[in-house]
Amino acid sequence: MHQWKTIALLALGTSCIMLGFVIFAFFTLDRKLTQKDTEIAQLTREIAMLQAPTIEETPQASAAEQPPTLEDEVTTIDAPKTVTTVENVAPAPVAAPSYKEQLAQYAPHLTQIYFVETYAFDGVSYHLLHEMYNNAEVRGIYEEAHSRIQYIFNEMNDVLQSVLPPQQLAQFDEEQRVWQQMIDARVAELRSHGGSAVGGNVATYLYDETMLRCKDILHNYFDVVEITGTLPY
Repeated sequence: MHQWKTIALLALGTSCIMLGFVIFAFFTLDRKLTQKDTEIAQLTREIAMLQAPTIEETPQASAAEQPPTLEDEVTTIDAPKTVTTVENVAPAPVAAPSYKEQLAQYAPHLTQIYFVETYAFDGVSYHLLHEMYNNAEVRGIYEEAHSRIQYIFNEMNDVLQSVLPPQQLAQFDEEQRVWQQMIDARVAELRSHGGSAVGGNVATYLYDETMLRCKDILHNYFDVVEITGTLPY
């Protein structure tokens, strides 16, 4: 029993000695690390001082004594001063569609009405339809066609009045007046011949002249060929 106590005391003493060595080694290492940190900080300060620019206390030469540099020569030899002005540039105005372009949009509708197979035309006396054809059914067809032609020419006139420039409008009105006088004179001449063929002759003449006049209007005032490429008929 006494032997075991002795062994235990020796083991305890050995452990205490080892613990003491560990503690001593820890503090020694900590002191060395602190010393290293101090040395590193000192070296950092010395490096910073070496890299800092040095200010020479030599008196600077006056501007008159300094030789001109290349930059001075370039900027002082007749260097023109450019003045930059900033202007508010207004956006370019969008051109309004021409009267021809505005009228061209009516071309398909007008052409459909103009080229109906009818001998009637606006300005022809309504009673001529009754004299041309006695058959009520045929006469009704031409009466309807006459009304359509009259309506579309009234619409055409409204469009022209609001769109065409004054000079073109005056030219159009004059052409219409001359054309209508020519039509009236020719119809009167055909009627003066008498006979059973008067109605057919008048109708054929009105049809032919109406088609020519419609094409003339489309070509000269709507420029359908120029704008759309083809006539829609």
